[in-house]
Amino acid sequence: GQEKTLGAATTIGGEVMQAGDVRFTFNGVFYLGELPEGTSERVQAFATTQANTGINVEVSPQIQSVEWSKYVVFMSVMPVAVLTRFEIYKMFKDNDIAHVIAMLARETAQLPAKLRIPLDDYGAVFAKSLSSGPIEESVARINQFGEMMEAQGATAGRISTLQDLERGRRLEVEGTLGYALRKGTELDVRLPTVETSYRLLTGISRYLQ
Repeated sequence: GQEKTLGAATTIGGEVMQAGDVRFTFNGVFYLGELPEGTSERVQAFATTQANTGINVEVSPQIQSVEWSKYVVFMSVMPVAVLTRFEIYKMFKDNDIAHVIAMLARETAQLPAKLRIPLDDYGAVFAKSLSSGPIEESVARINQFGEMMEAQGATAGRISTLQDLERGRRLEVEGTLGYALRKGTELDVRLPTVETSYRLLTGISRYLQ
């Protein structure tokens, strides 16, 4: 039940290789917190256990903000990754692709805004910068992050949904893009770019095993 559920989000990246081993691709952060907000002894204890294994852990008293911020960024990048089949850094470095990413982020960000859940920038999850201010500034921020990834040699990172596509697996469309559209209907929010992405990825997924 909900009383036994913690809020969590992660920016740690990995990829399952063809032989079955796992390649570590991005050293991000594992965020934990109580729902809908706050911290507790059990959160601190679990965070300490994870930190002792070498994982970067951060306890957040506003975990819903972290979760929605991660969701907004994922929703802006995932469909673009599937349609371009590019690595993350390569998508981010291209101006036109970055513009579409920013458009998707701004549409999706309307949902937490309606729910009065603020977005913020959490390291690699820069949802607030993506979804507010002039879109040109958001595009520039995306470009800068892509250049930073390339400079650091973080060029292998790919969105998990793209990895599924390349393995011929069905895509997680309903739980991601589909959820946004259903929530948009519930909150009376139009998401035209999200809907276009949903229909394209649903069509692609239909032909996968």
